[in-house]
Amino acid sequence: VGESYAGVYIPTLTKEVLDNTDLNLKGIAVGDPCTDNTAQADSMDSLWYGHKYGLVDDEVYDLLWNKCDVRLPNLMARGGVHHVVHQLNDELKQIGDLTTRRERAKELFWEVALNGIHKKIADSPECKLAFRKFMMSSSHALSQGWRDLYIDDYS
Repeated sequence: VGESYAGVYIPTLTKEVLDNTDLNLKGIAVGDPCTDNTAQADSMDSLWYGHKYGLVDDEVYDLLWNKCDVRLPNLMARGGVHHVVHQLNDELKQIGDLTTRRERAKELFWEVALNGIHKKIADSPECKLAFRKFMMSSSHALSQGWRDLYIDDYS
């Protein structure tokens, strides 16, 4: 019996037990299990997560998710924060001029960390306002600042 990350180790442990013992196992149970990134893509989205845990009200969530098509997959869904930062730094290191590097870093923040949100909401005052409400309602409640847009292991 377990929950969350137990969705990974309970089935793995069960398989080992069944394959390597004569134990008559009657069943296993996992509540709200972590399975894999593909199956849990929505749950690894910062907007979805914020709504699930009451940081974003229904009206703002519905508008952003359904009308504005906002998705904020956190960096775990893209290989982990360190992997993404390493890729971004590789690009930025190639730019010698500090002013140009800073400008590109700001562009990469919007493109990568915020998943191109600025393009999706640019022409819609309603979406811009909803996004600002989302940021205000959730930015202090998640485990790290929105600068990295990273949620921990959803513990």
